[in-house]
Amino acid sequence: MTSRRVMSTKPCPVADPLHLVNVGGSLFKTPSFPRLIIEWLSRRRDERLLLVPGGGELANHLRNLSQSWSTKQSSAHWAAIDVMSAHTRMLADLLDRHRDTIGRAHRVLDPGPLLRIDAGRTLPMNWEVTSDSIAAWLALQMNAVELLLLKSVGGSEPLKIADAVSRGWVDPVFPAVASRLTVSWVNLLEGRTAPLLMEHAAPEGAPEANGRVD
Repeated sequence: MTSRRVMSTKPCPVADPLHLVNVGGSLFKTPSFPRLIIEWLSRRRDERLLLVPGGGELANHLRNLSQSWSTKQSSAHWAAIDVMSAHTRMLADLLDRHRDTIGRAHRVLDPGPLLRIDAGRTLPMNWEVTSDSIAAWLALQMNAVELLLLKSVGGSEPLKIADAVSRGWVDPVFPAVASRLTVSWVNLLEGRTAPLLMEHAAPEGAPEANGRVD
């Protein structure tokens, strides 16, 4: 049964520091993603990582439908969250099939239940919010010591948050949500990691991040 593989929304009562990982949905279209994520997790098998997958192309498709059908953004938002939940189950299955390689500590979190409890009180229910901000919000709720953003771009040098927003690499809500977090940027395709410099605020009038739940 798939339910046993998806972590409960209750924090795990263990002493090891928690690192929350947002797995950007743009990575899912890469054929080598399963191998790359297992290799990356195996190098961090002594840490406790909690993975939150993005929505990727399926979420982008929902955004296009929402625009063409003129549906409420909140309705499309929750549909995109359901896509993240589906990706959670698939990613959990992938990890379970490689436990001998990656270890037992890493888990995958379905963000849907916690987001429905919040019901838009702290995160807007619209297309400005992608999995970047959702992961940052979850990292705060679960007292994570670090947020890692797994992406298909960047990572060669420290990145200012204002630049990440202006390039559409993170959503415009992210700087406010993640301001108290330690954030690392990981280019999974090229194996590069760099800090995301959070002291720089997002520029006024920053564009939406293409409506992605990445």
